[in-house]
Amino acid sequence: MSFPKFIKNTLKGALLLPLMVIGALLLYFILTEINKAYWNNWVINMCSKEKLVTVFETMDLDDPAYRSLKLGLTGLPYLPFDSTRDKSDPIYWKTTQDEKLRFAGLVTTIFVSEIIRASDNKVMSKGINYSRSGGNFTTLGSPGTAFSCNDVVQDGFEQEKATFGLN
Repeated sequence: MSFPKFIKNTLKGALLLPLMVIGALLLYFILTEINKAYWNNWVINMCSKEKLVTVFETMDLDDPAYRSLKLGLTGLPYLPFDSTRDKSDPIYWKTTQDEKLRFAGLVTTIFVSEIIRASDNKVMSKGINYSRSGGNFTTLGSPGTAFSCNDVVQDGFEQEKATFGLN
């Protein structure tokens, strides 16, 4: 018994369409992972080339300005950001960021953070952090991923420890 030609073609199409969708999703997944790995490698290379923390002046722990700072859960002083600080805060953070690339949900950014003494606006230390965010295979409800110098060579508090001589 033989099926009519249009039924054979309909069955082939019904089987081929899901395979094509699965193949396209698999190709998309592979390409996004390759893209993510490429930019993670860029971050690793930039982090290894650059001096990530430069300290111009350390603050003595006996300094009254240091003693007036509130300590956070890490045991390091809590430093307010420039935009949220009070005039009475002796030291604060100033940060800038520069997006180098934004493509298909992937963003590479260079963050520069400075710890500044308020009394004379002197930059006590400067930190650089390269990062990649996004660019991953999106699934419903999944958060994006990120990768930065903190994932490679730092614990995230190197600049504070170096500035306050806590290394």
